[in-house]
Amino acid sequence: MSLAWLAFLLFQRGHPFDEAEHAHVGWLISQGKVPINDFFQHHLPLLWSLLALYFRVGLTGAGVLIWGRVLVILSGIVSLASLWLLARYPSDSRRLMGYLGCAFFIGLTGFIPELFVIRPETIAAGCFLLALLIWNHFDGWAQLALAGAFAGVAMYATPRFVLLGGFFFLLGKNHIRRWISLAAGALIFLGVYTKLSGFGIDKVIFSLRFSSYLQTVGDGAAGGRHESTWAGLMLITCLALAGLTTMIPKSDRFRAAALIGYSMLVFVACDHVTGLFRYAQAYAPFIVAVSIAAAWIGGRAEWAEERVPALVPVLIAMLLLPGLEMFRPTRPHFDFLASVRARNKLAEMVPAGGTVLVYTRDNPISIPDASYYGIPLADGKDRLCRAVNGFESGFHSRIKLPKCDLLNTLRNRKPYFVDGSIKDATGNAGQAEQIIEKDYRSVDIGSGYPGYIQSELERLDSAALAFQQKN
Repeated sequence: MSLAWLAFLLFQRGHPFDEAEHAHVGWLISQGKVPINDFFQHHLPLLWSLLALYFRVGLTGAGVLIWGRVLVILSGIVSLASLWLLARYPSDSRRLMGYLGCAFFIGLTGFIPELFVIRPETIAAGCFLLALLIWNHFDGWAQLALAGAFAGVAMYATPRFVLLGGFFFLLGKNHIRRWISLAAGALIFLGVYTKLSGFGIDKVIFSLRFSSYLQTVGDGAAGGRHESTWAGLMLITCLALAGLTTMIPKSDRFRAAALIGYSMLVFVACDHVTGLFRYAQAYAPFIVAVSIAAAWIGGRAEWAEERVPALVPVLIAMLLLPGLEMFRPTRPHFDFLASVRARNKLAEMVPAGGTVLVYTRDNPISIPDASYYGIPLADGKDRLCRAVNGFESGFHSRIKLPKCDLLNTLRNRKPYFVDGSIKDATGNAGQAEQIIEKDYRSVDIGSGYPGYIQSELERLDSAALAFQQKN
C-alpha cells in the first residue's frame, strides 16, 4: 500500500495551478529576486527555498516540478515512518493495527489528491510528524531542540500547523526542561532561516494578514467541495476511530478520547479560517491530526474475536468516503508529465528578454513575469487586484504595494505569451480583448502537448513583436 501511494504521489494530477506557482517563485528566487521587493507573493518562502535548490545546482527548466514531486515523496516517506513509529511506542509492537495511522493518512490524501502536492502543507506534515516522533522517543536536550526545529519548520511553512501544538501536551512527557528545549529549537530555526532568507518579520506579518484578508475576497467558494462534505469527512473518520477505542485497554481510552476530540477541534478551527474558499490544503492540519490519533489508537489495539465488531465503523467509513466524492464537480483532465514537456517548449519559444502574463497552469516556469503581481488568481474576476486594493485601503501596513493594473501591463509591457481569458482579470475586459485581438495570435507549439494550451494561450504577433523590439 505504501509503495503504491508513493508512486501515485509522483505521477498524480496534483494541483495544476499551485504547483507551478511555487515552482516559478522558486526560479525567481534562484535568479536573485526577493519576495515583496521584486515580485508579489502572499505565502511564506520556505518551500521556495527548497525548490530553488534545483536551479542553484545548475539545472534548468520545468523539471523543477519533478524535483518538487521528489520532495513530496520524501515528505510522504517521513510521514509514514513517523506515524508507524508513533504507533509502536512504547511497546515496540509489530501488530498490523499499528499501521492504522498510515492507512488513514494514505486513504485521506488519496481521497483528496490535491492535498499532498507541491505545497507548503506537504513539507509541514512530514516535519511536524517527525518532530512529534522525536518528542515521544527521546529526552536529551539536543534531540528535543531538534524536535523544536522541525516543529518550527512545519509551523513556519504553514502557520495553520500551530493548531497541532496541543499534541505535544497530549503525547510524551511534560516537563519544563523539555518544553524549554523544544522552544529553543524552534526559535533557533526561525532566527537562522530569517537571517539566511532575508524574509524579515515585517514580511511575515504582511503575508499572514494579506492571506487572511484574501480569503474574504471573491465570487464564491473555489475549493470545489461544500462545507457539508468536509463535515461529513470529519464525522466519518472520527466516529470510526471512536468505535476502535473498544479494542484498546480501558486505561488508554481517556487519552484516546482526548486525541479524537482534539482532532475535531482542529477541524473546526481549520474550517473557520478557510473563509470563502474551502480548498483542500486548508484542512491539512486535520488530516495530520486524525492520522496521529489513528496511529496512537492502532498501536494499542488488542485483537480479540469479541472485539471484531469494533472494526465495523472503519469498514463503514471505507464505504462512505468514496460517496462523499459525489459532491465534487468533475475535474478537467491534466497530464503532469505532459505539462512539464509543454512548459519547456513554451520557454524555448519566448525570445530573449521576453515576459509572460499567463495563469500558472500554462506558466513556462523559467520566464519572467510581465507584472509585479505575476499571474493573477483564476478563481474570480480580478480577485487579486481587488484584494490588493481592499487591503491597501483597509489595513495600515508598513509594506506598500504598487498599483495592481493588469490592463496597463498588457498594454505597455506586451508580454510574449498571454492567456486569452486574462481579460476577465484586468478590470476592463473590453479593452483587454481589443489589445489581444490586435497584437496577439493563437499559439501553435506542435502536437503531443495538452490541448488546453493550444486553445487558451495567445502569442505576440510577429509584427507587434518587431515594433516592440524596435522601440
